[in-house]
Amino acid sequence: MARAAIVIIGDEILSGRTLDTNSHFLIKQLNKLGIYLQKTTVIHDNEEEIYNALTDGIKNHDITISTGGLGPTKDDLTVNVASKIFHSKLVFNKNLYETIKAKEEKETETLKKQAYVPEKALLLENPVGNAPGILFRKDKKLLILLPGVPSEVKAIFNTSLIPYLKEFTDIKKKVFTVRTFGLPETELSDLIQQRFLKKIEKISFLPSLRGVDLLITTDMETFLSIKKELGKHIYTFDNKNIEEILKNICKDKNLTLSIAESCTGGLLGKTITDVSGSSEYFKGGIIAYSNEIKTSLLNVKKRTIEDFGAVSKEVAIEMAEGAAKLTKSSLSISVTGIAGPLGGSKEKPVGLVYAGFKHNNKTTYKKYNFTGTRDIIRKKTVYTVLFDLLQLIKT
Repeated sequence: MARAAIVIIGDEILSGRTLDTNSHFLIKQLNKLGIYLQKTTVIHDNEEEIYNALTDGIKNHDITISTGGLGPTKDDLTVNVASKIFHSKLVFNKNLYETIKAKEEKETETLKKQAYVPEKALLLENPVGNAPGILFRKDKKLLILLPGVPSEVKAIFNTSLIPYLKEFTDIKKKVFTVRTFGLPETELSDLIQQRFLKKIEKISFLPSLRGVDLLITTDMETFLSIKKELGKHIYTFDNKNIEEILKNICKDKNLTLSIAESCTGGLLGKTITDVSGSSEYFKGGIIAYSNEIKTSLLNVKKRTIEDFGAVSKEVAIEMAEGAAKLTKSSLSISVTGIAGPLGGSKEKPVGLVYAGFKHNNKTTYKKYNFTGTRDIIRKKTVYTVLFDLLQLIKT
């Protein structure tokens, strides 16, 4: 499999004034092509740093892609440095100059400077901006120079660059993205590597409170076997979060959702509404932090709280039913628990959470025992109940 390096050039990136979105875009595109990204480097607009990064890329990788430093100002050094590396003099390209001049509708020395390009390089059309992409070949390796503006990077990549990269594409092996929930990293590692290790070229485990993301470099047949093995623990094969998947399924099935939350204090509703367009299926929620609100707004019986406590499956069930009735929604979730660090007991320790789920006129519950800080327990609660609701409506 071909190996690639990305070099992001720009003082504005390292100063924190500009967010680097170019590497994110390029990584995704290389993965789609089955090209393995081995290294990403961010450097200043400095001649020595650019020289070292580009020569390292050429020496150790099949493909090196840089962004930034192709403009006409004094701090745009990338073209000059690359020309020195390839012993290629800069020559005036009249056609390029005419194209730039037509876009700008004027003629200046600065524009003229941008029309000087390396004699030994191929130019990649830039349909958006002035600076073309520049491609060098050396010993079956590629050095590709792209502008720093994200819209121009995307335009050049999609318009001109893909055919050259496809020469390095491994049609048998690709990088697959798999997002999982419900299995810890150690169990996933044992499950996959014991059965598929010899058939996988590379696998990365990326754990977070949202689950474990996998980046798997393998062939399609092996990937499909892994997919079958992991089953319901997989919730998507792209970069969407659980709440985005939930929104799409609810819209497709014409379902509406309401929530009643206690221990999460509004975090569940925030997570759902962080997704643009959530108003198309999400009706609203009640933050029933006190017992009074549980009884007055959600119709939780006082006797239920007295007999079983606010943190109980019985209260979770009545909260879910109350939220659904109040909003006339077809789905509802409730959460009640002990986020800590205070409030726990031997019978009901910190991290104990009950969730209620109302779906198809039936209310069920789940019991969880989370660990961690108050913030972590609340986040684990949110992501877990959303995942469990997703499984419920998929069936």
